[in-house]
Amino acid sequence: MEEKMRVLPEMRETIEQELGLVSGPPRVAEAGHNRILNRGRFDGMTVGRGGGAYFSFETGLNDYNQGPDLELQSWGFSSGFYGGNIGFVTRLEGNNLGGVTMDDIPGELKKATVEHQDSRGFRSAVSAVGGVYAVRAYRSGASDILAAFQVTDQDQYGAGFDWKIMKVFPKPKR
Repeated sequence: MEEKMRVLPEMRETIEQELGLVSGPPRVAEAGHNRILNRGRFDGMTVGRGGGAYFSFETGLNDYNQGPDLELQSWGFSSGFYGGNIGFVTRLEGNNLGGVTMDDIPGELKKATVEHQDSRGFRSAVSAVGGVYAVRAYRSGASDILAAFQVTDQDQYGAGFDWKIMKVFPKPKR
């Protein structure tokens, strides 16, 4: 069983910087590069909740409390992991995020509404360096985003990834 370390609150920002996580005020971008940590290993060691295992395409933050769209757990990406949220993650063909267009995204992820979609086969995908993925993250009353991302590197702590937003759907009603 892996032992967790205790960290003084004043050391958390330093640890986040060393691990390549993003904390602080939210930012909005259409593309970027971020890092996500494997869930459970760094709980309580980062400023934001969730130990860096979550990422929001809307805010660019690794904080569970800031509307996460993506989670890395047991080396698998998932979405729609809490409350009334719905999420889909699937690996795409090819190995170039820059070349991904809406034509490359499975039809189920492009539908106008995700409220009652069948999520079998799209709920999660195993992380692999070079892999290109699509994620549709529907957060009830908050946002509905379709994004693509590519894992650029992976180590014993987590994965780095490039990403781009493919489409922002109208804000879902509660």
